[in-house]
Amino acid sequence: MPHAVFGQETITVNGVVTDEASGLVLPGVNVIVKGTAQGTMSDFDGNYTITANSNAILVFSFIGYQNQEIPVENRNTINVALAESSFNMDEVVVIGYGQRTKGSLTGAVGTTTGKVLEQAPTSNMQQALQGRIPGLIITDRGGAPGDESVNILIRGSSSLNDNNPLVVINGVPRTMDDFKYLSSSDIESVSILKDAAAAIYGARAANGVILVQTKEGRKGEAQFRLNTQYRFNQVTQKSNYMNSLQRATYENEGAGYSGFSSLPWSNEQIEHFRLDDDPLYPNTNWFDEIVKPSATEMQTNLSYSGSSDKTQYYVSIDHLKKEGLLTSNDLNFKQWQATTNFSVQVTKDLKLGTNLRYATSRRKEPRLNNPYSSSLVGQEPWLIPRWPNGLLGTAGEGGVPLAQIHRDLAGKKDYWKDDLYMQFDVDYDMSWLTKGLKVIGYAAFDRSFFRQSNLTSPYTFYTFNPVTDEYTGNINDPAQNFVTLDVAKGSGGLDFYNVKLDYKNNFGLHHIAAFAAFEQNQTFSHLISGSRRNLPNASQPYLWAGDSGSMRNNEQYFETARMNYFGSLHYKYDSKYLLDFTLRRDGSYNFPKDGRFGVFPGVSAGYVISKESFMNGSRSWLDHLKLRVSYAKMGSDNTASFQYLNSYGYGWAIPFGTTPVLVNGYQPYTVIQEGPDQGDQVRIPSANPTITWETSFQQNYGLDLVVLNGKLDLSVDYFVQKRRDMLLPSDVTVPQYTAINMPDLNFGKVDNRGIEFALNYKDKIGDVNIFGGLNFTYAKNEILEIAEPTNVPEWRKQEGSVIGSYNNLYDAIGIYSSIEEVNSTPHFDGAIPGDVIFRDVDGDGKITGNDRIRVDESIIPEIQYGFNLGAEYKGFSIDVLFNGQANATVNMYGEDFKFTDYIFERRWTPQNTNALYPRSYALDDTRHTPSTFWLKDASYLRLKNVSIAYDLPKSLISKLKLSSVNVFVQGRNLMVWDNIKEYDFDPEGGGGISPYPQTRTFSIGTTINF
Repeated sequence: MPHAVFGQETITVNGVVTDEASGLVLPGVNVIVKGTAQGTMSDFDGNYTITANSNAILVFSFIGYQNQEIPVENRNTINVALAESSFNMDEVVVIGYGQRTKGSLTGAVGTTTGKVLEQAPTSNMQQALQGRIPGLIITDRGGAPGDESVNILIRGSSSLNDNNPLVVINGVPRTMDDFKYLSSSDIESVSILKDAAAAIYGARAANGVILVQTKEGRKGEAQFRLNTQYRFNQVTQKSNYMNSLQRATYENEGAGYSGFSSLPWSNEQIEHFRLDDDPLYPNTNWFDEIVKPSATEMQTNLSYSGSSDKTQYYVSIDHLKKEGLLTSNDLNFKQWQATTNFSVQVTKDLKLGTNLRYATSRRKEPRLNNPYSSSLVGQEPWLIPRWPNGLLGTAGEGGVPLAQIHRDLAGKKDYWKDDLYMQFDVDYDMSWLTKGLKVIGYAAFDRSFFRQSNLTSPYTFYTFNPVTDEYTGNINDPAQNFVTLDVAKGSGGLDFYNVKLDYKNNFGLHHIAAFAAFEQNQTFSHLISGSRRNLPNASQPYLWAGDSGSMRNNEQYFETARMNYFGSLHYKYDSKYLLDFTLRRDGSYNFPKDGRFGVFPGVSAGYVISKESFMNGSRSWLDHLKLRVSYAKMGSDNTASFQYLNSYGYGWAIPFGTTPVLVNGYQPYTVIQEGPDQGDQVRIPSANPTITWETSFQQNYGLDLVVLNGKLDLSVDYFVQKRRDMLLPSDVTVPQYTAINMPDLNFGKVDNRGIEFALNYKDKIGDVNIFGGLNFTYAKNEILEIAEPTNVPEWRKQEGSVIGSYNNLYDAIGIYSSIEEVNSTPHFDGAIPGDVIFRDVDGDGKITGNDRIRVDESIIPEIQYGFNLGAEYKGFSIDVLFNGQANATVNMYGEDFKFTDYIFERRWTPQNTNALYPRSYALDDTRHTPSTFWLKDASYLRLKNVSIAYDLPKSLISKLKLSSVNVFVQGRNLMVWDNIKEYDFDPEGGGGISPYPQTRTFSIGTTINF
């Protein structure tokens, strides 16, 4: 027996692991005997038990905490208090097809955890991410329950086509919808791959990658976890439209300025509005009639996890019920989710696992679900909602508002969806062949089933004759006086296979991690739809009940396929010099056979300067300093399929009722097949046999810094993205009689560059733990090349502009205060005082279409940022998150904002010639035209989230046989500071009315472990 182990005694060691700051127990802490594979984990009460030699060293490690090494020294009880670390070099980060410690990352990777996402009182994970990670540019446009409109960009926009990032859940590419409806209680971590770190995903990585890892079973005793929240949602901004007197006055003024022979409203009617003395001349606040003060939402998640000697398991069920803000209570969303994953160590070398998830949801809506629609809150204020006897009141331009938000009046929409996600894993350790070698494989089979129906019903509204004291019924649309039903049913699926040969090993100070993999996936979707009219009534929402003569049917089937070969090599020397290389060969169904595969390489390197001997003098304050650089080529195949083939469809070869144009005596249409109803089957677009990938060349230069014993860490990145070969429409035109549409071509070019950084601080002052962080992203793009006609005017050109820039605008420089000012400056024919003054761009002494300009600004923000502050003290904790944006411009031109109270009070009139806003305009007044006057700064700072929590004392909850109880209150979208408050619309709305308003949320809840 070797002398080093002679006389050692094996003993059993147990103890409790706690948080050094709060004294709370820490479940799931890894405890291993140093230098061996022997280990265990603390249970949900923080207890652990391990067998070790009497002179062994135990290593305690946990994500977010500093590792501790403690000699056993023949002790049977060792209690450990772990200190939190602001930046743990050994913290594991999920990356593409694997994991890596923070200290060995060479790419730009942002991370957060499910625990952090739970602090946002929302059921939408896109919203929960906002303001948390540098590089993420997230805009929340609002949205009805279950149909939220949230846009995520990674480092801004760099393409004129698709800019959506790839979403990967548990190693399988899935959709953004699959992610946003996950429960935060089931999420372990989220990683954002932003540079060459994403290159391993090749042809789908050009817009960045969102990696989501869900929770798995942990070693230790079985444990239940209950998280339940009750939320109240309100609109963040209440729209204040003109009242009846203001709007009638506004319309009369506009008609007068336009020279109408008669005015819409008489003096007598105006006086009734002013005095409010006649119920036939009401002043209806449609916002109060349509929008409830608040709507409730409840979400509950119950999970059960644990392990035995050879198995680990996690099971959860999640229920969400969310009401809409309509006063009719006819808008709501419900969802159930059930998740289970199970792994078993079959033999010493073989491990098998399954991960199953089922989600079912239903969304119910009335005919109109958008309370901010001009047909609802924007309706004329003199309309009567209901007569005293309960009959529906008068109709406006958009119909009767109350009818359109009630499912039993104007119609209803219903959506059902069922999703099943099945994943099977195998992990075979081949260390018996060579150390560090293993084969990992997994297969996923997703199935989705959905159904939707749209029932439209005529309804009756009433007018009142005060002379006869009678009500007269009127059909809302006499030309559509029948019940119509549209129904669609479909299914879709994904079959995904991945097998990987993985190798990791150390050779002295050298460390190598490499893998080679093969991947294949297929997707399909099948849709059948139909419609009928003249159903006998709305209580029979079935197609068979409709008129067979009005029957319309349609069916679609679509398939995709991809095949990929890829690999990665990670090399590390003494944790000082780091190198990563990835190579991927992707094949996509979107391209012709001779150009179906593309090669996408990526390389990145890191240099940990702080490990150099010449930095020894900085050890007292410098913990970590690393430089990073990367370069990668990535692609995008997210484009319409089969463009390399000639496509055909049913349609009329010439416009109905016109005479064919003959060329040399012939009609130049290739009629493939005559269709009795749909028309002739004709060739639609011309094929492009050279179609290929849209490519992105990305560079990144980064720095990571940790100082003051891990209290302060900084990460800074500068990036350049060059998007090439974008598939865009050609500027070539062909004669209309050819019936040929030119194909898209690969030629577009866009550059996008910027900087991002994250700064975090954590410290302990007495019994108080304080922490804070700041993240910042700046990204600016420029269109370098796009197909445009040779003589295109400057104001219409896109080359040299930013994506989404505003063009076709007149340059506003003021408001005419008098007729003398009109006559002394260039103007439109017919311009009068109160009109907007436009700059004479071409200097010809008059305002014409040639004076329009392009404004290189966009609703897409160039800057987004977030910062949080928090503290913990004896079981109490508070975390406050702010987020904001800058360099974003919103266009407030249009009917959405024309009738607001703010504009009325500040409009030009002969008595208010120094006005902030132009005069009143009639609806058809061409002098009210798009201009820079209506471009407004969409910057904002928002108090995004506030979370206040308290852990009940252990002495109290132990009597109830509970491990821990946390109670909390949370708020979301609590306050906003912006530059467009006068319009009463949220700055994230995007210019115009959002599909559904932003909501302010208050939440109370509890998390119980037992």
